[in-house]
Amino acid sequence: MKRETERVRRWAGVFTILILLVPVVAVAAPPIGAVLQAWMDQTDDRLDALEAATTVPPTLPPTTTTTTVPPTTTTTLPPTTTTTTVPPTTTTVPVATTTTTIPSNTNLIVEADTLFTAPIILGPGSTIAFSNGAELLCGAGCHAEWDGITATGEGNVRFIAGSGASTILNSTFDLQPALEPGHHPLHWHLVGDGSRGTLVKNVTVLNSTNRAFVPHGSHGISFIGIRAENTHDDAFWWNFPGSNGTCVKGVGCDPIDNSNDILVDGAVFDGIHGGRGVSAFVLGWMAV
Repeated sequence: MKRETERVRRWAGVFTILILLVPVVAVAAPPIGAVLQAWMDQTDDRLDALEAATTVPPTLPPTTTTTTVPPTTTTTLPPTTTTTTVPPTTTTVPVATTTTTIPSNTNLIVEADTLFTAPIILGPGSTIAFSNGAELLCGAGCHAEWDGITATGEGNVRFIAGSGASTILNSTFDLQPALEPGHHPLHWHLVGDGSRGTLVKNVTVLNSTNRAFVPHGSHGISFIGIRAENTHDDAFWWNFPGSNGTCVKGVGCDPIDNSNDILVDGAVFDGIHGGRGVSAFVLGWMAV
């Protein structure tokens, strides 16, 4: 716009000069025309240079750069589970110990020698299943309260020192103990006075492979209405005094094998066979 204005002014001046110089042009037209043309060209050059120096470049709007960032993706990896197979360790424990009171109406499984140090209470319908010639050992803190139970299989029950007075009623023991010393269906072994007050009533032992009722070195046990059928060796027995090598010549025998205050009131023994003495009763020195 400024440039156009300048050009208008320039040409206005030129026309003014021409008007003033018309008379002169008639006389000296060629020289003056050349001079004017040169002057006009110089003026155009100066104006162009001035315009170039004063021209402000156009202001461009700021460039906006938009960068699209892809969203972050979170990948949840499932937990890694490492399964390590550990070969089983076999530990031979000669006697397992159970310190929990066994409640009524429980079916016990005795597959290995098991020592009980808490009461074993079994009610009508309860069972004890033996195998592998295992022993149920009733030790210190243990006593039996059994009524109407059935025990079967290869094994036996042994009450040992520290056990208390037990009550066994209306029960059947169809047991086949190992043919080893001390393995008898119902055996009290050197319990001493700890067995006093024990009652065994209306109890039957069937098919025993090693005697039936054995109160050995244990006192104060009452057997009432007991029965044994098809028993190998003596049905009712305990060790002879001194049979454990406790007799000393001229001194006597250690009474540890004696059983005192034993009551037997009603007993039926049928089918006794094998063994050494094959007697119904062997009470210390006395066989019946």
